[in-house]
Amino acid sequence: MIEKKFEFTQTDRKLIEKIVEDDNLEINHVILPKGEALPEHYANSYFYILAVRGEITLRLIRRTSPPVPIPPVVLLIFPIKLKWMFLTKMKKYWNFL
Repeated sequence: MIEKKFEFTQTDRKLIEKIVEDDNLEINHVILPKGEALPEHYANSYFYILAVRGEITLRLIRRTSPPVPIPPVVLLIFPIKLKWMFLTKMKKYWNFL
C-alpha cells in the first residue's frame, strides 16, 4: 500500500490532537466548544486553517481591526510571526484542521 491513512477524533468536547507530524508538514485537529479559546501566541511558521464545522472568531493581536467571524468550509493562510488567538463565541463548537 503506497498511501498512508491518518484518522482523527470526532467529538463535541475540547480536543487538540496531532494528526501528522514529519519534516515537511504538521497537521493538528482542534475542536473548541463555545466559550473556549486558544491562548494568544505568535505563529512560528506560516499556518493554514481549514474550518470544518461551526464558526469561530479570529483575533489578530497586532492589527487594529476588530475580531472577525470565520464560517465553516473555509481555508485561511496566515504569515509567520503573527500574534493571534481563536475564541468560540458564535456557535456550539468549532472544528478545524
